Amino acid sequence: MFDGVAKRYDIMNDLLSLGQTKAWRKKATAIISPTSGMKILDIAAGTGSSSRPLADAGADVIR
Repeated sequence: MFDGVAKRYDIMNDLLSLGQTKAWRKKATAIISPTSGMKILDIAAGTGSSSRPLADAGADVIR
């Protein structure tokens, strides 16, 4: 089912939440405070939009 909506999932999520998803991801990243070498398991990662900032901060993200 996800394959059918994957290309537009993030944009639709942003539209339907009135842009709040970006703020939620930013807040979650700040709370987790990822560091180099930290291992994080992202269950149901979807498009990876929540995992990307964690990996960019140096964490080893498993999706």
